[in-house]
Amino acid sequence: MSAQKLKKGLVCFLFLSILFALVTCSTNNPEPGGQVVSSSSSNGGNGAISSSSEAVISSSSEAEIISSSSEDEISSDSAEEDSSSSEVADSSSSEEAVATSSSSEVAGSSSSVAATSSSSRAAASSSSRAAASSSSRATSSNSVVSSSSRANSSSSVATGGGITKRSWTSVDYASTAPAANKHDRQRLDLKLPDTGNGPFPLILYVHGGAFTMGNWDLSSNQRNGLLSAAPNKGYAIASAGYLLYKNNKASFPQMVEDILAAIRHLRANAAEYHLDPNKFVISGFSAGGYLTNIVCALSGTTHTYDITTLGNAGVSSDVQAAVSSAGLTDFSKLVEQSGSTMHNTMAGGPLGGNLTDNTQLMKDNLYKQNPLNWVSTNTPALYLRHGTKDGTVPYQQSQILFDKIKTISPNAETAGKLKFNKRDGKDHEDFDSSDAAAILDFLDKALGIQR
Repeated sequence: MSAQKLKKGLVCFLFLSILFALVTCSTNNPEPGGQVVSSSSSNGGNGAISSSSEAVISSSSEAEIISSSSEDEISSDSAEEDSSSSEVADSSSSEEAVATSSSSEVAGSSSSVAATSSSSRAAASSSSRAAASSSSRATSSNSVVSSSSRANSSSSVATGGGITKRSWTSVDYASTAPAANKHDRQRLDLKLPDTGNGPFPLILYVHGGAFTMGNWDLSSNQRNGLLSAAPNKGYAIASAGYLLYKNNKASFPQMVEDILAAIRHLRANAAEYHLDPNKFVISGFSAGGYLTNIVCALSGTTHTYDITTLGNAGVSSDVQAAVSSAGLTDFSKLVEQSGSTMHNTMAGGPLGGNLTDNTQLMKDNLYKQNPLNWVSTNTPALYLRHGTKDGTVPYQQSQILFDKIKTISPNAETAGKLKFNKRDGKDHEDFDSSDAAAILDFLDKALGIQR
């Protein structure tokens, strides 16, 4: 072999040796922007990122790990990588840092780093949000990680998850009241719609019973047409008790104070109950219709019916709309309008005597109980329904309230804030399904609810 050939052979051997060394070095030390991913990561082979860098997910964007048939890409609006010796190549220059080996493969996308192992791939469904730490991938279906903290149990904020409780029964709405102001009917039930996360508008129902009887619980009342239809339109429904007239003991003004306390309790705890505190509706039938009418008229006025000892002092007891069926208004006109003296005791008893009593107490209570004396330009939207053949509460009781509101606010009816459904030939009736849809449409408009 000539010296020239030997020389060429040595040069070729040296060149191949250098090339082999460079390839080996490149395999063990990838270029800046690449990451070596070990298949023996602490999270069971889900593609752990090397300890030389950490992925931080900004709070202004969501990192989604999307599973596909060929590649797993981790995409984010802003992904940062901390490293003592290198930075991920800037995507604005359209460069990709790719390091390949027989055991791992790291691909850099336009705005993030995708790390995959030949023995395992980091995969999650498209509905998951992922936070990457220096040693493992933390995946959760409902977690958002702040840009100021790493992905860990203390910095992840869970969102969504849905409502886990949708009904409350026998809630004491005056739990802090002293013994002198307590009774066993200061209770309410509440039920949310079966779907949706709120906050929900609320319809609070007040039962009838001539001020002497009636059940306040929802199981007894939600069968009426309004309450049965309301949840399907996204309304929460509730019912509340109040002091009844028994043993010749006056129940006014306590019965009004009770319902206002129930409203304050619901509003004070609106977040827990998933209610919209700015969309409260009161509704009621007969005696409950009266309590609906007076609460509606008191809303937006300064009055003395908010008893702070019943709880939630300083919380508003106003409602934003009201619906009354066969409700009473002015007790002093009941005998004249109905032609029956039964109202002397039926309506007079709760006020502390007979309607015909010529006492200062009766005169004062007849004035204070009358919603007509509280109507103002602030009176919220009111839907009245009353049968023209009502033999218990004459329909004129609703008529005079309707007329008074129109006198104070002439445009209330045309503005969709006032409606009187005078039901020809109907007797004393609770809500039914015949006008439930119309009532809910009225409430939607009054509360500004868009469907």
